[in-house]
Amino acid sequence: MKKLVYGIFGLLFFVICGVLILPFLIDLNNYKDDISAQAQKYIGREVTVDGDIRLALFPTPGIKVSKIRLANLDHAHHPDMVVLDKLELNVDLMRLLKGVIEVTKVQLEGAKVYLEKLPDGHGNWEFSLNLDGAPESEQVTEEKKPVLVSSPQIQINVIKVANATIEYQQDDQKYSFEDVDVGIKMSEKDNRLNVDGSGLYLKKHFRFEGEVQKTDMPAPFKIAFSALGSSLSAEGKADIASQSAQGTLELKVSPGKVFDSININLPSAVQSFAKDKVEIKGGFSVSPKLVSIDNFTAQLDTLKLEGDAEVDLTKFVTSLRLKKLPGDGHVEVTMNQSKDGWNGTLGMSTNHLEALMKPFIGDLPQDLLKGTVQDPKKFFETFFRKMNLAAQITLKPEIISVQNLLVAFPQTKIEGTISSSYHGNNVMRYDLQISNVLPLLALAGLNLKESPGIVKIKGETNMSLDGLPSALKIHFDNADVGLHGGLTGSKFELTLQHPNATNLLGMFAHKPDYNLGSLKLETTVHKSDHKISLAPLDGSIGLGGTPCRFNGEVSLTEAGAKKVVNANLKTGIIDIGALMGKSKSTVQRVSSRHHGGKESAEKPVSSGGVPWSSEPIDFEGLKATDINVTLKADGIRHEDITLDQTHLEARVFNGNVDLIQLSGKVFGGVLTANGKLNPENSTFKANLKDAQLQRLAANTGQVKVIKGRANLDLDFVSKGKSTLALASNLNGLAKFHAVDGVIQGFDLDSVANLVSNLNGIQLLSGIAKMVEGGETRFANFESTVAFARGIGTFTQLSLKTKGAELSGAGQINLPKYYLDMMVRIGVLARPDYPPLKVRFSGPIDNPERSVDLGELRDYLLKNIFKSLTQGGNPLKNLLDGFVQPQQPTQQTTPQQSQPTQQQPSLEKALEKPQDVIKDVLKGLF
Repeated sequence: MKKLVYGIFGLLFFVICGVLILPFLIDLNNYKDDISAQAQKYIGREVTVDGDIRLALFPTPGIKVSKIRLANLDHAHHPDMVVLDKLELNVDLMRLLKGVIEVTKVQLEGAKVYLEKLPDGHGNWEFSLNLDGAPESEQVTEEKKPVLVSSPQIQINVIKVANATIEYQQDDQKYSFEDVDVGIKMSEKDNRLNVDGSGLYLKKHFRFEGEVQKTDMPAPFKIAFSALGSSLSAEGKADIASQSAQGTLELKVSPGKVFDSININLPSAVQSFAKDKVEIKGGFSVSPKLVSIDNFTAQLDTLKLEGDAEVDLTKFVTSLRLKKLPGDGHVEVTMNQSKDGWNGTLGMSTNHLEALMKPFIGDLPQDLLKGTVQDPKKFFETFFRKMNLAAQITLKPEIISVQNLLVAFPQTKIEGTISSSYHGNNVMRYDLQISNVLPLLALAGLNLKESPGIVKIKGETNMSLDGLPSALKIHFDNADVGLHGGLTGSKFELTLQHPNATNLLGMFAHKPDYNLGSLKLETTVHKSDHKISLAPLDGSIGLGGTPCRFNGEVSLTEAGAKKVVNANLKTGIIDIGALMGKSKSTVQRVSSRHHGGKESAEKPVSSGGVPWSSEPIDFEGLKATDINVTLKADGIRHEDITLDQTHLEARVFNGNVDLIQLSGKVFGGVLTANGKLNPENSTFKANLKDAQLQRLAANTGQVKVIKGRANLDLDFVSKGKSTLALASNLNGLAKFHAVDGVIQGFDLDSVANLVSNLNGIQLLSGIAKMVEGGETRFANFESTVAFARGIGTFTQLSLKTKGAELSGAGQINLPKYYLDMMVRIGVLARPDYPPLKVRFSGPIDNPERSVDLGELRDYLLKNIFKSLTQGGNPLKNLLDGFVQPQQPTQQTTPQQSQPTQQQPSLEKALEKPQDVIKDVLKGLF
């Protein structure tokens, strides 16, 4: 008995010793190739063990393998699908002795898993398993099928994955999960499988957990996942055999945290709106071909969505349909996955977009449209009431683009393309055209008189930065506008070019009937809550082909319901003639009475017609905006008149126009003026000092003013709502004073001298010759016109020379644009002589001239002619200068022709001397 006991203990000793020394006696590294070959038979991939294989029986039987590689498929980016630093597997020895393989723990450390979607659409994780271990090429028939020994029962209790890296790649797009820890526990007691784990994605922590009931298929399951402040939970039943599952899910997402975590920068308004969680609930179903979410509901702040979605795994097509949106809205999105990304279509319609946008109006539109639209809420309510949208969408790595965009509103249509990057800086690029932009601009507070046609907008905007910095090019009606800077920021650069500024002005106000020429403008736009300023402002305007440069600054301030414009500008020479163009020729029929008391025939007043209009001046339109202008110009030119060194200060306040100051140099003198224009009390005062008379006076025919200095004073008041009313109600004085003048073209002093010494009719012929040439010098010329209700009366008109004096009287009828004036020229040496009378009548700018010879003719007949006929017959000799004999011809001799031609003329002069005097005086004038 004693020997039996010793024998048993000895046997146990040798067994224990064998168990302890067996791992040292068996080197499994010698079987690496066999192990790799056998594994390759089962999974169809090459398995390589680069490290050691160690067998351990104490304290827990198991095996440890290091440096294991599982080969990848051909054409994959990585040569290995899995690289494992360490694999440890432990079994329960007692259960093993009973024929049950119970793996108490499987531990994988430092695994690197490379998952990849290949160009052919298959994943590298798809294996062709051969669980029988026979070569795939070998055909197994019933006759050849080996007799299988029943496989031992295998049970795995725990699987742990530590410090793993999982990378998924499709084309050039990669997703990496780092520091992944996974724990799987299987409880045979309650037939449950529990999974939990954690890791990092984009340096952000995530966790997941799940539970599967090990029962007959389909098996109940629960899963939960949390990351980036969001969570997903689902429960249902799964059938492993059919690889399908059904159940319900609940998703809670914090968009702001998600976008921030994956480096998608959204505008502050969107981030503010998306700070709250989005909750989605619905049913789902999963199969190898289709994943669908049916009848889900989504709560987005106060906005509730309903719809369904599905993913076709065979065609890689994703569809999303949203229905019953606020405002009777519908959205449908279909996306197709390709090697270049995602492509698809977007459709949207709503009968009341304002209701759909209501959750955003408090933040998004108000922020985006601030400083552009006066009332963003009204803007959306009115213009975007009904909308239809269609587009093609492309999603590529870091870029989303929208092509063939068509947004149709009741009055306006937008077409084009939009693209945006959603990693890093969120830059939106667009190429759009807008038709019928007038209603859109009207809601923005800009009412145009004419349509600019199709508006094309091309550029980019950084949506992730405050102020929305942008670079835009806008084209409309041949205009090119450039914009660089923040759309909602405090300033941006603006450039503008237009070949016809007249057309451009016609869009904003009444279109002028003259050509302003081309316009170029460069400025910086500064914006605040109630003010927009252009400073510095630099540009040029064509003005009939001669560019006029200008610079300065302009600002627009909103003071309640009223706008205030302040402008401070410097310009080159402004050519008013080129600006206004040539006036159209008109004929105004008037009737006038001449010296004879008979009505004259109807005739053209002037090339320009009456300049007044009965059309009311829009004083009411001026009340909406107050304007303050300071202008310094090198000159203001109209035809041959230039106001040099022009300084203008003007103000429009509450519908009244105030000319605070107008000054400059004109006609060689200095001009200062001021005034105001309003319906009840308009005034104008002007003073021209020391002007050069030769530049101021009008020169006609052979008569020219070549020297002199002059002063002009105007002081007028009036009232009225049209230019005709202002002319009809004009009151005031106009004074003109000239000194040291020289008039070239006639010699008034010589005429006066001849008339004063007239003692023979033959001397009258010399007067005509002196009127046609010579110079007239005068020391002083004064004229005063007093206006009352539009009628100007000459209260003073005098000019003195050495031998003559000129005086006059008459009226200027401004409403009819008509002049009626009589000028009298007297001889200082012969005060007994009646004056020569010259009458001017007709249009103010082009009157007719007539000479009244009646008094002078009668005086000559009564006095001069009577004395000449006394004492014989001297008249014959005195008339020789006027009754000239006819020159002889070749057929006659002087002796034959002279008596026959002279005698009738002499007889006529003797019989009717008054006719001779009349003919002589007519020849003078």
